[in-house]
Amino acid sequence: MKKREALGSLRHRASNLHNSYLWGIAMTYLSKTLQELLSKQTKNAPTLEECITCEPSGGISHHCCRTPGFAMHENVQLIYAEYVNHLWETIPFGNKNLSFDQFMQFYFTQVIFTFIMGRDKVLLKLYFPKIIDYTIIPNDITDKMYIFGPRIMADADLDLLVSFPDDFHNFYTKRNYERPTNQGCVFLHRGEDFQIKHSKGCLLHAEGSTERMTTKPIDCVSFNCKLKDSEKEKEQKTAIYFGELLLQFGTFL
Repeated sequence: MKKREALGSLRHRASNLHNSYLWGIAMTYLSKTLQELLSKQTKNAPTLEECITCEPSGGISHHCCRTPGFAMHENVQLIYAEYVNHLWETIPFGNKNLSFDQFMQFYFTQVIFTFIMGRDKVLLKLYFPKIIDYTIIPNDITDKMYIFGPRIMADADLDLLVSFPDDFHNFYTKRNYERPTNQGCVFLHRGEDFQIKHSKGCLLHAEGSTERMTTKPIDCVSFNCKLKDSEKEKEQKTAIYFGELLLQFGTFL
């Protein structure tokens, strides 16, 4: 009896520690520069009505609503907490028994940005939510099958090292790459048969995502295809964006 009570007490303490840890992540505020940039980016972002109007031909829904941006590791930890709590019932191929590492491998593709800062090399790990491809496979059981797209960047392998800032223009070109069969980000709200109800229906929306870490991937917060910035303005914004991410979330070697 005493062993059971002791075990229960340990589990309770572990749960409290884990919850405190997640609370600490959720209270990770972004730098003032990032907050200002994200607030400007989200101003006049595409509305649900605009996305629905554009579907399925592309346009706003093609870039803003369907193709996911990257998450930081802190985003992924908060997403996982929601996943094991209730999202596993909604997201395709949900399994509440996945460990964090299994969840991360199953639902995300990792890409690593590198930057030389003085004498230091800085690594920035980015986690792209996977997409779902729709493939028709004729067989005796079913005539269709849903499979995960292996990556969101067209030629990015796991742990790919991407130079910065020389490649940031190519980075965004790849980020918007979408194959014809793409059924969108795996974290979009879906109806029967995995069909997207509307591609603005992200399951990871969260209040305060322009100010702190939330379940909403930070690059999904940032991206706004309605902005009519010049190429120079895009480059300047991207340099500031990645510079701030490197300083706040990068690993200095």
